[in-house]
Amino acid sequence: MQNLRNRTLAWCALAICLPSLATAGAPGGPGATTAQVSVTVKDKPLQLQRDEQVAFMFVIAMSDLENECTQHAGRGCTLDELASGGIPSKDRWQIGHLKFDPRTSDPNYTYTLNAGEKNWEVKATPQKPGLGGFYVVGSGMFPKVLYNPKGEASIASTETDGYSISGDSFKAD
Repeated sequence: MQNLRNRTLAWCALAICLPSLATAGAPGGPGATTAQVSVTVKDKPLQLQRDEQVAFMFVIAMSDLENECTQHAGRGCTLDELASGGIPSKDRWQIGHLKFDPRTSDPNYTYTLNAGEKNWEVKATPQKPGLGGFYVVGSGMFPKVLYNPKGEASIASTETDGYSISGDSFKAD
């Protein structure tokens, strides 16, 4: 009887734990992207680790969406708004949102966003040694994207001069 009870408890524990384990490692999160990311500094390719590429994709998506917010909502948006969507515009433009909330889906970085009426700054600060940080400051279609290979990035970090992201984006409509 005790053996049956132990097996029943084990099955109950599995029934409770397995769904959360499946969600934690579920394909389709930002780490599962197959996007090709290329970033250059002084026209030379920057060798980014995959975790850095994911962070780069997030800051670019956030910056692109902030541009939409300032143009079509007449103000900057909060990170909560970018994550959840449904941002009202002053015209008929449908402002997009992020596919994933970077604060909960990327444990390698801390993400911050400060947005004003016409400008914004987005930061991805690494939480592990060996990862570089990103800082984006913008007020239009062509924001400054800066990178620090040794950690937190700032306006004094190295400015990138080109990038491409193909095959995926962290923006949703």
